[in-house]
Amino acid sequence: MIKATEGTTYLDPKFSSHYTGATNAGLIRGGYHFAHLDASSGATRRTTSFLTEVDGPVMVSPSPGCLISRAAVCSRLVPLLLGSRTLAIPTTPRQVWWSSCTGNSNAFVNTNPLVLARYSSSAGTPPGGWPYYTFWQYNDAYSFGGDSEVFNGDMAGLLRIARG
Repeated sequence: MIKATEGTTYLDPKFSSHYTGATNAGLIRGGYHFAHLDASSGATRRTTSFLTEVDGPVMVSPSPGCLISRAAVCSRLVPLLLGSRTLAIPTTPRQVWWSSCTGNSNAFVNTNPLVLARYSSSAGTPPGGWPYYTFWQYNDAYSFGGDSEVFNGDMAGLLRIARG
């Protein structure tokens, strides 16, 4: 996943070159949006802004302090605009965030694959009732830049997610 946007106005200046480079290297790639869902309004505007910049699988990364209702706006809006359910809701390296931000909600378990960000030697227990993680981000200092992630499944499953 390649960071594309943040908030309503920030477009990562390296997104296009990173996305093109990943495509040219034959990698399965997607973009993510760092959502400021703790703001008092604008979840729809923020999500729409992101979706104008990215094709392929998407991930919205909520900021600490987000409200479950605003994360739900993104969760509902992506399928409406893209016709797919490839949105993943990640957690931060400190899993207490999910509990404090959402009340340990299980609202996304049946609709959104989990991207678990935990920089450790093991993924640990997924939060919010997810029985397993779909992607585990285990490092934020990959040797070629970006994050290191592992997919919890086989190639057919990865392709299903990538194709929406």
